[in-house]
Amino acid sequence: MNVDVSTRLAGVTGWNLPLSLDPVVGEALIYPNLRCHNIEEASENLEDAENELILTDEETIRFQIGEVFAHVSKEEVESRLEKMKEVTSKNLEKLEEEKESVLAQMAELKKIPYGKFKDSINLEED
Repeated sequence: MNVDVSTRLAGVTGWNLPLSLDPVVGEALIYPNLRCHNIEEASENLEDAENELILTDEETIRFQIGEVFAHVSKEEVESRLEKMKEVTSKNLEKLEEEKESVLAQMAELKKIPYGKFKDSINLEED
């Protein structure tokens, strides 16, 4: 029986989206939120793949590298998954910091229209 950990890793390939530093703060916030969500999803996929790898008794695992599936030893897959988890967690931490920075910038910018229009506008998310 071949174990296919690539199905758990399919979400990992899409997480490296570039952050657009568009002058529109709302768009700058969307990308970190989207990227955080994608990285969290990728982290969950990596955890699932690691759990499936523990349950298998196969020595050769089908592992997706780019668009190709390769037969890789179980130890190699374990080390690759560990490296991928480290990179994912570092990226998530960095994005959380970026998100906090953007939220602080948004709070400062919201003061301008609230100062002008007072309670007649609502800039908060529902």
